[in-house]
Amino acid sequence: MLPKNRRLTNEEIETVIRKGVTNHTPFLYIKSLLNNSENTSFTVVISSKVNKKAVVRNKIKRQIRAFLIRKKGQFKNGYNIVFITKPGVTNIKLEDLQSAILYLLSKNKII
Repeated sequence: MLPKNRRLTNEEIETVIRKGVTNHTPFLYIKSLLNNSENTSFTVVISSKVNKKAVVRNKIKRQIRAFLIRKKGQFKNGYNIVFITKPGVTNIKLEDLQSAILYLLSKNKII
C-alpha cells in the first residue's frame, strides 16, 4: 500500500486530469501536474472497460503500484501523477508495461 503522503485525493485527481500534461502509449496514459510540494504523489485509474473482472483490474493496479514504489527514489519531487490504463493493458507482459511506464515518466521529465 502507498504511504498517505504519496496518494492523491479525488479533488487532486480531477485537477490533474483537467490541467495536467498528457502523454500516452498504446496501453497507458499519464497525466502529470506540478504540485510544489516535497513529494511526488500518484494514483492508478483503471476503468471497467479495461476488464469487467475486478480481480484483473486490481492485479494490474498492484503491479503498477509495486513498480512505482520500487522506483520512487528516482522521481523528481513536486508532481502529481495519474496513470490511466487503456483496454489493451490486460494482454501485455509485465516487462512491456514497466517499460511503458518508464518511457512515460522519462518523457514527462519526472525521472
